[in-house]
Amino acid sequence: MAGFQNNYRAILDFLRPQDVTFGNPLTCDCSESVNHIATLSGNTTVNLTSLTAGMSGVITLTNNGVGGYTLGFGAAFTSLQNGSDTYDNTAAAVNIIEWSYDGTDVYYRLINIL
Repeated sequence: MAGFQNNYRAILDFLRPQDVTFGNPLTCDCSESVNHIATLSGNTTVNLTSLTAGMSGVITLTNNGVGGYTLGFGAAFTSLQNGSDTYDNTAAAVNIIEWSYDGTDVYYRLINIL
C-alpha cells in the first residue's frame, strides 16, 4: 500500500501547477509539472521544455496591473483555433492555454477568462 501512496503523491505533485518566473521567453519546464502559472509583466513568447509525447497541461497567464503586452508562441506550437485565438492583453486579464504534445508539435487552445 505504501508504494501506491508514494506513486499517487508523485502523480499529484506532477499535476500541481508550478510558478514560472516571468521572462522573455517564458519557459515552462515540464520535467516537474505539466501545469504552470505566471504573471506577465512584459511581452513574451511561451515555450515548453522537457516534453514527452502524450503530455498535456494548462498554462495560466495573468497580466499584471499594466497590461498591453503581446504574447507569442514558440515554433513547435500549432493553434487548434486556426489562428483565431485572441490573447486578452488588458490589465489583470487571465488567459489559459490548454496544450497537448504529440511528440512533434504542441497543439494549443487559448481561452480568455477575465
